[in-house]
Amino acid sequence: MEVINLERKILFGIMLISVVALFIGGGTYAYFSDTEIAENNTFTA
Repeated sequence: MEVINLERKILFGIMLISVVALFIGGGTYAYFSDTEIAENNTFTA
């Protein structure tokens, strides 16, 4: 009975780490692939 419980905890931990890595990777991709267009920018001195 304890072996099944331990296997379930290990599987849950691996799944949790995978989900966290997925969100970190997705956030990093979104941050670096974001584009913004600004028109009529002028600098005056």
